[in-house]
Amino acid sequence: MSEQLDNMQPPAASGGALSAQETLRYILEYTPEAITIADPEGVIIECSAATLAVHGVASREKMLGRSIFDFFAEREHPRARRALHKVLELGFYRELEITCLRDDGAEFPGEISASLIRDPDGAPRAIIGITKDITGRKAMNDALRESVNKYRALIETTGTGYIILDPTGMVLDANSEYLRIIGYASLHQIGGRNTTEWIAPHDIGRARSALRECMETGFIRNLEIDYVNRAGAIAPVEINAKVVDTDEGLRILALCRDISERRAAEQALRRSEEEFRQLFENTRDAIFWADPETGIIINCNKSAEALLERPRSEIIGMHQTDLHPPHHKEQYAAHFRSHVTARSALDSEAEIITASGRIVPVFISASLVDIHGRGIQQGIFRDVTELREAQREKETLVEMLYQSQKLEAIGQLAGGMAHDFNNILAVMIGNAELAMRKMAEGDPNAERVKKIIRVGRRARDLTMKLLTFARKEKLEVRTVSPNDIVREMLDMLERSISKKIAIMTEFSDDAPLVSADVNQTLQALLNLCINACDAMEESGTLTVSTARVELDAAFCRALPQLEPGVYCLIEIRDTGHGIPGEIRDKLFEPFFTTKQKGKGTGLGLSVALGVVQGHRGHLALDSEPGRGTTARVYLPAAHEGASAQAGGAREDSLKPDSASVLVIDDNSDFRDTIVEMLRLQGHRVTVASSGARGLEYYKKDPHAVDVVLLDLMMPDMDGAEVFREIRAIDAEAVIVLCSGYSIEGQAGGLMAQGAAAFLQKPFEFHELQDILARVL
Repeated sequence: MSEQLDNMQPPAASGGALSAQETLRYILEYTPEAITIADPEGVIIECSAATLAVHGVASREKMLGRSIFDFFAEREHPRARRALHKVLELGFYRELEITCLRDDGAEFPGEISASLIRDPDGAPRAIIGITKDITGRKAMNDALRESVNKYRALIETTGTGYIILDPTGMVLDANSEYLRIIGYASLHQIGGRNTTEWIAPHDIGRARSALRECMETGFIRNLEIDYVNRAGAIAPVEINAKVVDTDEGLRILALCRDISERRAAEQALRRSEEEFRQLFENTRDAIFWADPETGIIINCNKSAEALLERPRSEIIGMHQTDLHPPHHKEQYAAHFRSHVTARSALDSEAEIITASGRIVPVFISASLVDIHGRGIQQGIFRDVTELREAQREKETLVEMLYQSQKLEAIGQLAGGMAHDFNNILAVMIGNAELAMRKMAEGDPNAERVKKIIRVGRRARDLTMKLLTFARKEKLEVRTVSPNDIVREMLDMLERSISKKIAIMTEFSDDAPLVSADVNQTLQALLNLCINACDAMEESGTLTVSTARVELDAAFCRALPQLEPGVYCLIEIRDTGHGIPGEIRDKLFEPFFTTKQKGKGTGLGLSVALGVVQGHRGHLALDSEPGRGTTARVYLPAAHEGASAQAGGAREDSLKPDSASVLVIDDNSDFRDTIVEMLRLQGHRVTVASSGARGLEYYKKDPHAVDVVLLDLMMPDMDGAEVFREIRAIDAEAVIVLCSGYSIEGQAGGLMAQGAAAFLQKPFEFHELQDILARVL
């Protein structure tokens, strides 16, 4: 045996030192560890004194030469042999817990660790093993395990998660509730893993700090962190942990409580409080809280600051009566006291005074509310300045609607009358012109016929005013310069007013083009200028200007027919005596006039208003007695990129070539008159007394008709229907509409569909001739 040990040790040191063999024997004699040295077969070749004590062997001699398996319980031999093979294979085995035997056969729990010694050639030479009697530790661990099981059973009944960690945070044990919280089914799924794997990223830093704190202080209390469960959802928990010293080392015992419901309740409470705060602070109404006993204001919101023009710090501490004008303080104090006494809700209108002294009308809704168990008098103040303004605007709009409906009714009546009257005038003027053409020069009746024609023209002018007032359509819309329209209107005006009236113009180069029926626009502007000149009593200054303006939404709000955008403004200013206030509301009523009998029809302004509104514009009058009047006409600018279009000016009395004309009209007197006019102009004429007969004739030979003169208002089949039927037969058919009145935009619609021209009844011989020359 000594030789075997010598072969295991290095050479003895020189200088009288102990030999290696002696050193080894001293170590084995005095070490507290139970060291056993065996050969590769498991035969004991040396042992320490502690080994003899552990196994109850009397001496080394009784120990050496025996097999290591003699000191293991027989049932443990298979495990012991596997452990021996592991040592020979791997070179070591650590902490094998196994049942050991004493020499008298008594069993005790042991823990074996072993290492392999190899010779210089690498062959196994010996095995060194250390045996520990772990009877005390095992008993303590069993007691601890029993205690833990009891504690776990208790914890399980409380619905609390339970986990045991090593100092690094690695999971050693956990209960079912903890597994439920993090979304796992069994311990083996998380055993050996670090808890940081399911801690939310935003809380990992806090969790690591808490782990260090727990290891340093021995515990942590009420740590709230977020887990991310297996499904990826946030699972908030509250952790209380304690460090425990065990045989296996320090362990962290932690209780984890699922606080999802509490967190949800807290978040709901915070949301509710935030919603209340946001509602309180950001509502448009001013909110004041006052002490019901003293009337002192204890809180208010941002809208209250804006309403009173004071900071919150200044408002808090004021008495509620200080919100109102001084002369009404007592009245509001009495209302406050009676309201508090009755403990009832109160709605009332009042006035408040701002820091700048401005009086603001408000609507107050007051009630007694409970805030955190304290009775508060709450007043909600709504600024009704805009509401009152809107009410006034509404009343204005109602009046405008009433006026519009009244004008509409009068317009319909005027239009119907004008139509019948124009048919009569067409026959009268036409026959008078025919009679003039057949009279010999010097005929004494010629002057009488001329008078008939002059009176007919005046009557026609009156009916044309009625038609302009009644008509909602624009028949010849062109993109034109407003400056050109004004110049043309002033040329017409200068021939009919006093020479003592000076006319001034202020044309703007950037005045936008407008899309307008030039004749109607001229009529409207001429009416306004004539009224202005009449107001100056034959002397004064008439100024007409143009400008580009942009109307915003605020300006257009009370004028439904207007849309915000660019407009042309035409201003007509006079130096007359102005308009008395008592008649301003009647100015646009049809037939209302302040002129002497026979000097005015009362249609000028109403016609002008109808034309301007028909162009989606606005007409406003600004006047003060003694300071003259300004009429402002707003016309919407033409679309961007539009260019001015030339009018249809041409030489008078152009003579068309002879043509075949189909006249379709239900008025026999008018048919006779126009047939004679057309034949005098050299045309071949066919007449039809109804729309159906005219269509029947046209169908027989469309190419035999060069032009159709078509009345719009006929019984049974009206002009619009005939027009569409003829155009269906020949899309290039030349059709001239001829009527005393166009209902609901008929003429405008047919012109847009391709009608060649519109001939307004009554007309004169040369007008008929010009129209035919143009369309042929």
